[in-house]
Amino acid sequence: PKNSNRTKGMPASGLEEDLRSASASQPPLFSTTVDEGIDEADKDFYAFLNVSPDCSLEEINAAKKRLALVWHPDRHSKMESGQSRDDARAHATAKFARLSFIVDVLSDPVRRRVYDLYGEKGLSSGMEVGAHFKTPEQVRAEYRRQTAKQAKKRLESKLGISGMLQASANLHPYLQKYLEPAPEVARYSPDDKGGGGQSVVLVERFASSLSRRDTLDLQGQLITKGGKGGSVVAVTLKRQFSSRSWAKLAGQIGLGVAGRPVAVTAWRALSSLSSAKISLRLAGIWAQLRCAAMRQLSARTSAKLQYIIGGPEAGVKMRAQRVGQRSSLTGFYWVGLEAWRIGAAYSNRVSARTSMSLNLNLGEGGPVLDVGCRRRISGNSAFSCHCMLSALKGVTLKLSLGRMGQDLAVPLLLANKVSLHASLLATLLPSLLATLAKVVWIGPRKRKRRLRQLQQLRQEKAEEVTRARREATSDVELMQYAVERKRQQEEERSGVIILKALFGRLDPAPERRGAESAAWPVLDETCSLEVSAALQYLLEDSRLQLFNSSKAGLPGFCDPCPGEDKRLYVLYRFKGRLHEVVVGDTAPLSLPLERHLLPPGAKRLVGGAQLTQPAPPSSSSSARRPPSRT
Repeated sequence: PKNSNRTKGMPASGLEEDLRSASASQPPLFSTTVDEGIDEADKDFYAFLNVSPDCSLEEINAAKKRLALVWHPDRHSKMESGQSRDDARAHATAKFARLSFIVDVLSDPVRRRVYDLYGEKGLSSGMEVGAHFKTPEQVRAEYRRQTAKQAKKRLESKLGISGMLQASANLHPYLQKYLEPAPEVARYSPDDKGGGGQSVVLVERFASSLSRRDTLDLQGQLITKGGKGGSVVAVTLKRQFSSRSWAKLAGQIGLGVAGRPVAVTAWRALSSLSSAKISLRLAGIWAQLRCAAMRQLSARTSAKLQYIIGGPEAGVKMRAQRVGQRSSLTGFYWVGLEAWRIGAAYSNRVSARTSMSLNLNLGEGGPVLDVGCRRRISGNSAFSCHCMLSALKGVTLKLSLGRMGQDLAVPLLLANKVSLHASLLATLLPSLLATLAKVVWIGPRKRKRRLRQLQQLRQEKAEEVTRARREATSDVELMQYAVERKRQQEEERSGVIILKALFGRLDPAPERRGAESAAWPVLDETCSLEVSAALQYLLEDSRLQLFNSSKAGLPGFCDPCPGEDKRLYVLYRFKGRLHEVVVGDTAPLSLPLERHLLPPGAKRLVGGAQLTQPAPPSSSSSARRPPSRT
């Protein structure tokens, strides 16, 4: 509002008076603490100013001027309705100090970049050492804290353990009569059940940093298959000469398993886009030399060319990879002296937790198709399932579970040859088991755990929510005069009048909006908040624009139900017609829009009064234009 003079006794329509009397809540409560106990969503700087994250400095200053008209302490030296002048002035002083701090941060490019990356805590947790401190003693104390923190991280990085346990099983003898219709072609006799196909592989790896440039990697493998076993111990020492070159020496010794005793590898960056690697491997009866060149073809595409001299893999290998934002595609081609192999791999991240993969290899052993799915079930755990179809090995279903560097894999041989029944079993069985586990066990457990967490969070945040509601009520009391004036201006121009607005956890909308459900949604003091006055204040020239940030940080808003999904319901009148819209907490909102218009005859209950959507003016009632003359 441009006019800053206060005028008492603002005229209003009878409907608005009924609305204000019906939506009148508790008496105004003022507090001098603004940020104490507020949830992090309530501290969003951009939501506080109601500007977009990429706003300009002019938009920030305009928002400051708009809010300063309400929160400047000098504007609350005299309060109406017998309100406490001291409490109102103290609350306005705290809000104005908060406004000044936010504007100062967003006006400084360096501090604004820190806030965009780390939030408000990053401004005072050492993300910008010295920028927010006033005395040299505070700067030195923060430097010592950051140094100790970095030393602790380096000490923890010296200990790194990872491992893998793989236990395979041959289920073909048990599933043969179901997957192969003709029993006369059976390859197994009853005496073969459980024999030969089982194997166990145990791999454990330990990595440690000896110094800033030296790294030690110790790896052990234990393999058992068909009543026989073996073990391999490998030691690798890596030296980092610079950021452009390193060398690695590896030694391996095994019992019952053939390996390569010595391997030497060196890598060098030739330019910002090219690098080269050479490796010499010595075994008991052969030696192998590998020379490779890598090139970054574009920002997302890379290629590798490798020559292999000596050993069973002698030949030429080419590889190309393209990595996108959600998917990657890899292709390779290897040509040897007596064999060849070509393949392609594609992976796609379907969602934040799920990814799919598809691998196809062609070679002298026949085609091999691998279809896999990986699902992250928690922050540190992931489950994956792969179905492998091979002309040489048959159909294999591989299930694996990984958690914090430790993997458990179980390959199950379903059929000794590829068949339709075995392929369908390997494809549908994991999906059916996963669906059954989710419905019977995982789903109920997650819902119970979610309810327990919400109950615990409500108990822990009860005082903070009460304080936040008090702050929101205080905000509305301070902006009440501006709200009345804006509402009068909108009524004079038949603009936007906010009739009802609720924010928080809303009950699902009824499928059929009859007379009994016209009051939806109903205000619940435990999980929702009435925000019609706050939205009316944010209107500018019959337009309201909320950006994609949490609405809990808007003036007059708060988070009434921390940890739960929140929505905003708005019922407003524009040009004499009723409009209705529901959006999520972080979804943008713009009104008025034509798609918010309610159908004719729709009824809504607001403050005890029932409102009915009038019928649109008919085209026949309009005056008929006279025919135009030529």
